[in-house]
Amino acid sequence: MDKAGLLTGDGQLVPFESPKHALELMDKLRKDTGKLGPVFGHANDAAMGWRMFWTLFSQTGATFDLTGERAEIDEDTAVEVVRFMADLARDSRTMDVQTAIAAFANGRSPMIFSGEWDMATYKTALKDRLGGSPIPTFYDRPAGASDSHALVLPHQDNPDPEHRRRTHQFVAELVKSGLTWASAGHIPAYTPAVSSAGYAKLRPQSEYAGAAKQLVLDPPVWFAGSGSDFQTRMCQALDPALGGSSSAASAVRTMVSQINTLMAQPNPA
Repeated sequence: MDKAGLLTGDGQLVPFESPKHALELMDKLRKDTGKLGPVFGHANDAAMGWRMFWTLFSQTGATFDLTGERAEIDEDTAVEVVRFMADLARDSRTMDVQTAIAAFANGRSPMIFSGEWDMATYKTALKDRLGGSPIPTFYDRPAGASDSHALVLPHQDNPDPEHRRRTHQFVAELVKSGLTWASAGHIPAYTPAVSSAGYAKLRPQSEYAGAAKQLVLDPPVWFAGSGSDFQTRMCQALDPALGGSSSAASAVRTMVSQINTLMAQPNPA
C-alpha cells in the first residue's frame, strides 16, 4: 500500500478525490505490488452487495425516497454507483466473503472492503501489519452503511421491581463493556469506552472509530434492515452486474422493481 502511494505519512489511507481517482490509484496498486487490487466478498451473500451499494449511493446525496406508494430513486446515479462497484471489485468478481478474506489474509491482496466483525481473523493473520480506516469517501460526502446491536426488554403488566432493576444493571454492564466489544472489532456505543486510553491503544480498531460519525442506516421502512428479505433481494439483483454477466442498468431496474413489490405489501405489524 505504501509503495503504491496509497498511504499518508502516518500510515492512513490517502483521500480519494473521486471514483476515477480511486480507480487510478487501484491500478497503480496492482502495477506496483504485482498483486490483486482491493477485494470485496459479495458473491452469493445476502448483505455485502447491498451494504456497499448503500454506502456509495448515500455518499452521493441522491434521491432514494421510499415514503410514497412507489420508490423515488435517482436511477442514473444508482447505475453510476453499480458501475463503480464493478470496477472497484473487478479482481473479486466471483469471490464470496470467505474467499475475499482469505485473499487478504494470505497477502494476495493488500486491501479489502469488509466489516469490522472479521477483525480477529485479520489480526491473527497479519498481526502488526494490519491497518484500518472508515470506508473511504469516493463521492461528495462521508457515509458508511451501518447497523447496531440492540437489547429489547419485553413489556410486562406486573413486573417485579427488583428483577427489573437487576435486568437494567445487566444491560448497563453489557453496554459499559465497550472494550470487550472493541477487541472483537466493533466500535463501542459507550462514549467513555471510545474515549478511553485502553481503546486508543487498540490498533487498528481505534483507527476507524470515526466511522461511527458517518453511519447510514437502511431506509426507514418496515421491510429493510439487517437479515431482511429486502437486503437479500438487493444483493441478488446486484450480483450479476458485479460478476460481469449483466449490466449496471439491468441491476438497478431489478432493484427498483423488487423495492416496489415490497412497498406494495402491507406492513405486517
